[in-house]
Amino acid sequence: EKVEALERKFEVISVIFKKYKMEFTTLFQPPDGSQNSTNGGSSRPRSRKPSKARPCTSSQLFQFGWVLYVYIKNQFPLISDDLVNSHYLLLCCLDMICAA
Repeated sequence: EKVEALERKFEVISVIFKKYKMEFTTLFQPPDGSQNSTNGGSSRPRSRKPSKARPCTSSQLFQFGWVLYVYIKNQFPLISDDLVNSHYLLLCCLDMICAA
């Protein structure tokens, strides 16, 4: 019984992650790792001025969005094996990221 419940949860989270990747790439640039360098590869010395906040890369945004989804989903264990409600939660997380 517990194994079957874990299998259902795994199936749901697998489908949701595939949906997340697909929907994220339609909204943002795909997290391909090519944007890891924020200063263009230059190695100039740092100034003593306080640094401004750097915009995050699409890879960092992708990771943040997924961690946000997993964290919120764990707060509501009753939807852990419900595909429809899990997808609605995913859309809410993506909406929050877009609004920020």
